[in-house]
Amino acid sequence: MYTQPYGWCDAGWNDQNGVHHTGPHIDNTIGELAFSYGWKFTNGSLADLGGIKIYEFLDYSGNPGTPLSALTWNISQKYEFDDPQTGEVGTVLYNPGNVVDAIRLNPNQFTVTKSTYTATKPL
Repeated sequence: MYTQPYGWCDAGWNDQNGVHHTGPHIDNTIGELAFSYGWKFTNGSLADLGGIKIYEFLDYSGNPGTPLSALTWNISQKYEFDDPQTGEVGTVLYNPGNVVDAIRLNPNQFTVTKSTYTATKPL
């Protein structure tokens, strides 16, 4: 049976004590949200996905703001795959919605927001 990816799951992350957490790892010293995903596939054998390329696609097109104001980017985010065996290119595997990057002037800080989670970095 030929295998293809068909979905995702939140893989979570482990802290320095080995405790498993769901959702993203949030680091407010560098303004980072780190999400970890696990991919589901049709036959359950990860090795069978060897020829398939899975990637994140971020679209930063659009106006990020004006030079004299705070800047906000509303970024479209999708996970797609290319399968050389079937000829599929850019097939959407998971569409989690948008990521919002912003620079605020008062207080001076950078924020990134996704799925109700926010990380902040002072500038």
